[in-house]
Amino acid sequence: MTQRQIGGRGSLNVQGTEVNLTVNESSLSAESAVGLIMQLSSANLIQMQGQAREIVDKRFEELATQFVNAAQLRRPGALESLRDPDVQYALLTAQRDYARSGSPALGDTLVDLLVARCVESTGSLRAIVLNEAINTVGRLTNTQLDLLTCSWVTTWLRQSELASLEDLAEWLRANLVPFVLDAPTPAMAYNHLMYCGCIQIGVLSEELGRVWGRTYPGLFGRSLVGNAIPESLREVPGLFVSSADDPQLLRFGPLEVEAVEDVVQKAGVPDLAGLASALLLESVRSADEVEQMVIELVPELTDFARRWRETPLGGIRLSTVGIALSHANWTRVVGDPAGLELWIGEEEE
Repeated sequence: MTQRQIGGRGSLNVQGTEVNLTVNESSLSAESAVGLIMQLSSANLIQMQGQAREIVDKRFEELATQFVNAAQLRRPGALESLRDPDVQYALLTAQRDYARSGSPALGDTLVDLLVARCVESTGSLRAIVLNEAINTVGRLTNTQLDLLTCSWVTTWLRQSELASLEDLAEWLRANLVPFVLDAPTPAMAYNHLMYCGCIQIGVLSEELGRVWGRTYPGLFGRSLVGNAIPESLREVPGLFVSSADDPQLLRFGPLEVEAVEDVVQKAGVPDLAGLASALLLESVRSADEVEQMVIELVPELTDFARRWRETPLGGIRLSTVGIALSHANWTRVVGDPAGLELWIGEEEE
């Protein structure tokens, strides 16, 4: 028997296990979108039996509803991408893994990844990375995701324009502390992350204090005696402030390397940019001093600092998939809407 279906704009046609999805965003309500995704999932994923089927159907609807609501709220027009077979495949992958576990944390992370995937062009680097992240996240524990996020927040994330160490402490409590409490230390956790393609582990690790000092050099600078500052730099406005330890001495303001170079450029002496940035980095306190200063301000990071030294945590090198998963987990917990494009660019950019 031959079956024939004709669908208009904004319709989903299902015949057996073959799905043809046509979406017109302007006429698709949230309720309709959820219904379409439910049909897509039911037609393409393995059917369970008995109570398991009821549980899976409920989870299908949970994730579909959460995804549609998030897409409409965060990325207006994102549901239009449901016409793309690659997006449908990612959606089915997410539905499959959420149906298996029902973990709220996994559901939230999958939604963040799916919404991000919907706004990327199929075949682009970020689309490929997000597809892999969606396929990987269900194979990780929550603590392994937190471990990735600890590394990412420490080595990849930087908050600009922090005016004081107290500001840094507040930022660390909001963006790092929520992930360090359950960070795993067994070697098997790191082995599994490598197996899943999320990380590599370097032979050498960078000291935690050195990472913080390099990221926020202006906050951890020493006082400079007069002859340590070239006269040409001393006159640049906005570059130095009086030292809290000795008002007669100067130190760099709470600036990063790029900000120092920008200040010098705006002062009309661009030739001094390299000299200024080099002096800034030379003025940073030792790694041990920086780490101790941070721990005194944020005692909640004491165990994290120990793990950084004693486990492979300090030697982690995140892959693009590891970055995408860290970003999604951070977004889920912190709620920051910063896009993944800030950390993963396109090859032609």
